[in-house]
Amino acid sequence: MGLRPTLSSLPLYRVRTSGDVQAIAATADEVYVGGHFSGFPEAKLNRLHLGSFLAADGAPTAWDPGANGTYGVWALGLTRDGPVAGTVDALSVGGDFTRVAGAARRGYARFLF
Repeated sequence: MGLRPTLSSLPLYRVRTSGDVQAIAATADEVYVGGHFSGFPEAKLNRLHLGSFLAADGAPTAWDPGANGTYGVWALGLTRDGPVAGTVDALSVGGDFTRVAGAARRGYARFLF
């Protein structure tokens, strides 16, 4: 759900998943969610335990790495210190999985930007 408390107490948009969201990390442009879900039902998109949407309007992105396992993703973290000081350079993902994006990644995966 997007919110601008300085403008209104009403949400700008709502993003629904098919199950529990257990972890959130956000950049200025994109919000990453992980949890015990299999998709974004209103957008009719499958997203196994991992997905992202645009911070501006809540539209799901094409990012679809998928993480197997029963309980999914429990933690997300952004690493700052990209090519420009203070910018985001990676997303770390932790949880109950053995594969992410088709590769063996037992409990931890890292995505570089």
